[in-house]
Amino acid sequence: MEEYMKALVGRYFLTSMSNLPVLTFSFLILVVVLLLVSLALHYLSKMRKAFTSIHGSLRQVAHLVTDIDSCDIANLKKLSQIVNENGFDLLDSATKQLIDDSKRLYHEKWITKPSNVYNFDNLLTRQQYTLFTYEIPLQLVAVSSLLSAIFWLSGFSFLSDQSALVLGISSLPVLLGAFMALILAITVQRNHYQIQQAINYLSEVTMRRIPVFEELAGTAVLIDSFVRYDREMNESVAYLAETVDKLSRSELAKEISANVRDVMLNEIAPAYQQASNALVDLATELQTKQSQGMEVLAREFTNVVASNLNEQLSGFYKQVDNLAARLQASSTDVDLALANLAQAKADQLSLQQNTEQALQELAQARQDWQADMQRSAEAISSMAETASNLESVYTGEQNQLADRLNNLSGELQGFAEEINQLLSNLVKENTNTREVVENLENSNNRLLSDLHQLSMEMTRNSDILSRQSSQINDSLANLNEHLNQSINQFSYQLQAGVKNTLNEFDSSLAEISLRLANTTAEIKDSAQSITNSLRAKNTLAGNEEVAER
Repeated sequence: MEEYMKALVGRYFLTSMSNLPVLTFSFLILVVVLLLVSLALHYLSKMRKAFTSIHGSLRQVAHLVTDIDSCDIANLKKLSQIVNENGFDLLDSATKQLIDDSKRLYHEKWITKPSNVYNFDNLLTRQQYTLFTYEIPLQLVAVSSLLSAIFWLSGFSFLSDQSALVLGISSLPVLLGAFMALILAITVQRNHYQIQQAINYLSEVTMRRIPVFEELAGTAVLIDSFVRYDREMNESVAYLAETVDKLSRSELAKEISANVRDVMLNEIAPAYQQASNALVDLATELQTKQSQGMEVLAREFTNVVASNLNEQLSGFYKQVDNLAARLQASSTDVDLALANLAQAKADQLSLQQNTEQALQELAQARQDWQADMQRSAEAISSMAETASNLESVYTGEQNQLADRLNNLSGELQGFAEEINQLLSNLVKENTNTREVVENLENSNNRLLSDLHQLSMEMTRNSDILSRQSSQINDSLANLNEHLNQSINQFSYQLQAGVKNTLNEFDSSLAEISLRLANTTAEIKDSAQSITNSLRAKNTLAGNEEVAER
């Protein structure tokens, strides 16, 4: 009977333990299926929201463009205003590109085909474009297939005796993923088709209200331009021929041009050449004086600045070196404080890990103790029930059962002592933790005192730097005063040099003007003599004609 009871209890525990992996496996597959369904519904919601926004904006803009009267290039501004008021940023950018192409390529007379700019690439962002392609359904199928394969392998590894059940349950993710991917693909195809129809409708409406460039229209404009150009060229050629004919028949123009050319070569050209040479010499001399004056000024200014800086900044350099040494010492103290803080942090982390490990061990021991107590209670109840049923027949077995119960009570007492020992160890560990925390607080207090001393040292160094800055400001003020004096001296010398140069230039210019006046008078005399000679020729010719008559 004792062996029968043991077999009964063992079979009960084996049945419970054998069903536990199957339940856990089924629960994990259920969680994965719910996640796949949630993911598919999330993408469907995002797709619906994006489709409603884009399709509604395109249809609204198309209806407003339909209300525009006539077909004129001026309607392009109305189209831009409608799109801007709609708030569709990518459509607004595409419309601006349409306007830019009209200005740059077609002289604001036509536009390119709207379908070239109104398309999926220009009107959808990268995220929206992904929603309206088959990328998401394919990813969903791939993920569900991978999860099913993982569950298949795991099930065949741990539940090899129930392969049919594992195969059926593990197929749920891939089947559900394929179904949801099919729904997503159908929705993507329908939304893509409707958005493309809305884009095509907007392009057609735009072509009805705004002139679109075509090859025949461009050829007609080119032919018209050639015709106008040919007419203008014919008129210009006729006028040029008439002018050339008049000039070829006029001997007076030839003589005047010859005399003017001689006068220019013999009288005016030499005077202009002399004037230009004088101006070149004057400019060269002025440049030489300016360069020399600038070199002298720069040399003096550099010497003064270098001497003043050496005198004023020597003490500052020494103080900066002392301050750098003090800062180096302060940085060493800070490094030590940071090292102490890091060590304290490491101790605290180690303490926290030990505490967590002890708590985990305590929780595990508590669970084991509860499980043992439950199993013991179940065994005791079963044994008591069996003993009551067989009490009348097997009287001698009661004594053995009582002995076994006493043994079980002794084992439970030993287990309770182990639990008490574990609790005492936990109390010791808490005591050690408290000591480590106190040490950490002491380290933090020392660190705060070190930081306070460091701040006091930095305050003293800041005061020293402020005093040195005031000294540097005084030195710079003196330097600015010397610089202003040098600049005033340079300005005075430069003004004197420029004044002398301008006086020389005025005298040279007066001489050139006098020569030009003389040359002009000679030209007038030459022109008068030419006029008199022509008159004499005309009179002589008239007398000869009279004599011949």
